Amino acid sequence: HSMKVQRAVVTVGDSGGVGNSWLEHIRDEPCLPRKMSEAEAVRGGRENTRSSWRVYCRAGIDIKTGDRITFIDTTSGAGSWTDRTLDVQGVVNPNQLGSHLQIDCEDTTGA
Repeated sequence: HSMKVQRAVVTVGDSGGVGNSWLEHIRDEPCLPRKMSEAEAVRGGRENTRSSWRVYCRAGIDIKTGDRITFIDTTSGAGSWTDRTLDVQGVVNPNQLGSHLQIDCEDTTGA
């Protein structure tokens, strides 16, 4: 799988209203997404009504809490990876090894 990372940018509309726009920050980053079990989500303090996901990718990329992940995939149809949008809840460099990042997310699509 590959992911795109989007970052929120504050925008001001023509009428003066303030909102967020999502700009593509990273494109085509190899990753390994995995749905967390209910026990893992509770243990990680992420028990809620949305499904929890853990995404693994190489260390050194600029990703942070508040970013959004979508997937680039060749599969299509119901339940394909491209149908998912994940909100980044936390980013960890396990054991400070610098080999990969562990990104905890919540699925905003409700799937």
